[in-house]
Amino acid sequence: MLKCGSLESQGFFGGENGCTLNKMNNKRKHLTGLEVEKLMAATKGNRNETCYRCLILLMFRHGLRASKA
Repeated sequence: MLKCGSLESQGFFGGENGCTLNKMNNKRKHLTGLEVEKLMAATKGNRNETCYRCLILLMFRHGLRASKA
């Protein structure tokens, strides 16, 4: 069974098993290193892969929010 807060149960979209992004955000306000690695892996094969990987790393390392991109 998946726990609330895991990427798989969240899907970043809301709500299997009664989990919501708000419940996940109550526990922490940042991405983990593993989550960032998954985001970076998702950019592979994209025509702007280098740009996206750079932006993800910069934002993670400096603690920026997505709205600041």
